Amino acid sequence: MNTLNRCPECGSKQTRKVSVIYEEGTADTHQRGGFAGTTFERDGIHSLSGHYGGRGRVETKLAQRVAPPHLQSPGDFYIRVAILGSLACLLLMGICLFILDLMLPVLVLLVIMVGVAFWAFSQRETANRWHQERIYQPQLEQWRQSYYCLRCGHTFIP
Repeated sequence: MNTLNRCPECGSKQTRKVSVIYEEGTADTHQRGGFAGTTFERDGIHSLSGHYGGRGRVETKLAQRVAPPHLQSPGDFYIRVAILGSLACLLLMGICLFILDLMLPVLVLLVIMVGVAFWAFSQRETANRWHQERIYQPQLEQWRQSYYCLRCGHTFIP
């Protein structure tokens, strides 16, 4: 227990860093195994065998409550724009080529489609980098400095 950082809400000395609570309440699991067996059916005896494996994470309710901030990818919006723009260009290309029998608009739309894709990927990286530097890193630093009161459940920075 941390006696130096009293809870500002209730005055309790029973406080702990949220990062320590999270580490203690979180465990990664790995399962691996095999099986073998025999079945008796009308058409004879059959044998079965196989392997299985998996991974997971187990968290206590308290660890979930004091978990670090989640790194988001706001730039994924630009990928959706690129996909929708590409689908629209493909539709227009099909109309120009197969219905109107025009080749020049198809080439123009192809250039536009490639340009939109390059623009979207560059914007995605810029948006993700901005989000990480301006939003996520300050939230993570604040989380690293935070304490949790075991008495009243208040989270605070001393």
